[in-house]
Amino acid sequence: MRVIIEKERAEKNNRARVDLLVRMNHEMLTPMNAIMGMAQLLQMSLSNAPGDLDDAEKHVNGILSSSQYLLRLIYDLLDVSGKQEGSFIITEAVFFRNEMFQNILKRGIGRDAARKQQKLIFNIDTAIPLQLIGDEERLAHVITNLLTNAVKFTPEQGEIQLNASVHEKDEENITLRIEVSDNGPGISQEKQDEIFCLFAQGEEDCMGEQTGIGLGLPISKRIIEMMGGKIWVDSKLGDGSKFTFTCCLKYKN
Repeated sequence: MRVIIEKERAEKNNRARVDLLVRMNHEMLTPMNAIMGMAQLLQMSLSNAPGDLDDAEKHVNGILSSSQYLLRLIYDLLDVSGKQEGSFIITEAVFFRNEMFQNILKRGIGRDAARKQQKLIFNIDTAIPLQLIGDEERLAHVITNLLTNAVKFTPEQGEIQLNASVHEKDEENITLRIEVSDNGPGISQEKQDEIFCLFAQGEEDCMGEQTGIGLGLPISKRIIEMMGGKIWVDSKLGDGSKFTFTCCLKYKN
């Protein structure tokens, strides 16, 4: 009887912790979005202002970069807490292929790559239907995470490439194959076996920047598996990395 009571108490405490985490993250989203919005408006004002404002623009870019990092971290924590409480689900809705990739670039990927003078290449196979059915936000989350990591770990003037193609297709269903490759420092075999585990971290990038807390790739793996696909990495130290995943969607003719 005592064991049952202790178990129930532990489960209750765990639910309380998860609930607190969810509420804290939702509370943080509002001010974080406000900070990013105001920083973006300031950035636009500076771009149209006369005179030498390079230092001011550099500071605003720093605000936006840090804000975007925190925003991604908040969403990752929300996804982790959702997994723990069983509310981590995949939804289905019609979305447009081109708009999804355009929106991904608007999340700051393009600007961050430009800041490091990196070449960012998107190769989207025209055989992919214009209208797809699936969880656009989850899919975009995975792609954004892979591109963000690629930009972070690739040195200045490096190259990042995204290839999207049709892996399989029938009259109603389609499996996409997405590849994100870079010419960064690469990942050791030892780390490759760990990076998809919760809270694991990859190699430190060439600029010594923070590598995160190890949520992005495990969450991406969970999303892809729930979408009927799989994700893996091909890499070796000193020779860049290529992350590949497949995901199953439906499509409209």
